[in-house]
Amino acid sequence: MKKHIKYILPLCLCFFANISFAEIAPECAGVETPANYDEGQQQAFFQNYFSAAFGMTAMGPIIPIRGEHRASLGLELFAIPPLSCERRLVFAEDPARIKTQDTNKLPVSARPRLQVMLPDLGQMKVMFGGTFFPPIPTPLGTILQVGVETSVAREFDSGFQIGVHGHYSFGRMRAELAPPFEEGDPEAEDVFYTNYFGLDLGLAYNLKSSGYEHLTPYLNIGFADASSLFIVGDDLNLAQNTQHPWAGLTAATGLQMMLSDRIELGVELSAAFPVIYTGRMKIGLHW
Repeated sequence: MKKHIKYILPLCLCFFANISFAEIAPECAGVETPANYDEGQQQAFFQNYFSAAFGMTAMGPIIPIRGEHRASLGLELFAIPPLSCERRLVFAEDPARIKTQDTNKLPVSARPRLQVMLPDLGQMKVMFGGTFFPPIPTPLGTILQVGVETSVAREFDSGFQIGVHGHYSFGRMRAELAPPFEEGDPEAEDVFYTNYFGLDLGLAYNLKSSGYEHLTPYLNIGFADASSLFIVGDDLNLAQNTQHPWAGLTAATGLQMMLSDRIELGVELSAAFPVIYTGRMKIGLHW
């Protein structure tokens, strides 16, 4: 028996050494693979998660600009909650080799939001807006964001607002998101593309009847669809999210506060069920 042990022990050490070659983030040391793990669904979840994170939510009531003002320019900040170690696991072709994706690079992202009130259609208020964030290189990577939105709504004398809001956004992120499996291998930049569009029913109520005309709580409920593509820089592997793309219900609720006649502060909680739940904030200037 002792004779065999001296051969078995080195084999075991080699086996565990092969596992250790994978890039596991220090905070994820000892992470265990979930019993229901599916590699295809795991890869799709990464893409759906970030597609929904960069989608354009209402970020204001369905009639975002009131009174004599016709336009607003704001800065939107939105949180991207970190993924758990279990959600970051991926496998190589050899199931003994696992690693964690470096997906928690960006806890908060920003983009400008421009909104313009177009000529009224009878009693209907029409808004058109957009966003553009140029691909500025940063230590965390390069992110390009482009989006457009429009809404058609009516406001009643009571302050109640109802309408529809449509939106489309495109994003491209260039960063090292998928570290190499072998420790010490050179890092390579990955590229992630996302398209996201949706349509919402928007409800809002300006509190002017209660003496708080500067406050407008709102709720948007709708449907959105995401498509995405991920190119791994290490081997130029192209992963198009065709098997498990996300399309589903969305919701956003928040409060628009006019700090003055021109300065707006908005806060919002949003969800793309069941992919992501996050918070957003916007400060803007109306004119």
